[in-house]
Amino acid sequence: MWTVCPGTERVGALLLLLLGATGAQIPIQCATVGHMQSSECCPAYPGDGSPCGSASGRGSCREVETPRERGERERQGGGTADFRLWWPTYFYMRACACQGNYGGADCGECAYGWRGEHCQERYTVVRRDLANMSRDERQKFVDAMLKAKTTLSQRYVIYASEGATAGSRKGFRRATVFDVATWMHYVCSKTLVTGTGPNFAHQSTAFMAWHKLYLLYLEKEIRNVTGDEGFFIPVWSWAGSANCTVCTDELFGRSQTNGRLTGPFGDWR
Repeated sequence: MWTVCPGTERVGALLLLLLGATGAQIPIQCATVGHMQSSECCPAYPGDGSPCGSASGRGSCREVETPRERGERERQGGGTADFRLWWPTYFYMRACACQGNYGGADCGECAYGWRGEHCQERYTVVRRDLANMSRDERQKFVDAMLKAKTTLSQRYVIYASEGATAGSRKGFRRATVFDVATWMHYVCSKTLVTGTGPNFAHQSTAFMAWHKLYLLYLEKEIRNVTGDEGFFIPVWSWAGSANCTVCTDELFGRSQTNGRLTGPFGDWR
């Protein structure tokens, strides 16, 4: 359920994945005043109505703060305004811990790489090279990205702090599927403490592992919004090319003198 930005965790690991399989931010089910007050994010699984699908053996509601983190928080006198240093306990002390191959905020989904009613079927999606895809396949990819950019996420919200000091009231905003993912990437790329600090998402040994998880997250969210279980983000290589082969009006666009791009993504903000 929770993905920690690399380098921000107190236990010193380069990449810490807590409680399951979806690389997300704030589940929309838990973005309420009641959940903030209770410090608990254990939504009911619709399949059986129990928190985290506990009645079906899918997961359970557990405390997520470790003894070491609790001690560090007390040592610092309550925490810090940078919520990433206390993730996810800045928001919730209890959350769903999914069992086996189950995943999701309520353990109602399958973890990455699994599918089926009980998540027992291994599932692999091959990311093909954009250069080897047909015109129709390329257009399908573009259409999926445009839908993700214009459709509000029904699964996650983004955190919008209402103050720069520790203890400020927490607020959340709705955003499109793609913008939630963009915010997630921004948060993990932002340096700690000062503007001169390291960018852990790109300038650490966690780069490969974290970005792989990030792409899995983005692909899953786009599959959810499009209904296309076979959707994937293509790879492309410009090695040996004299120019950008994907910078076309049909794909990612060409740069114009006004600084804008042509193509289907030219109006993205």
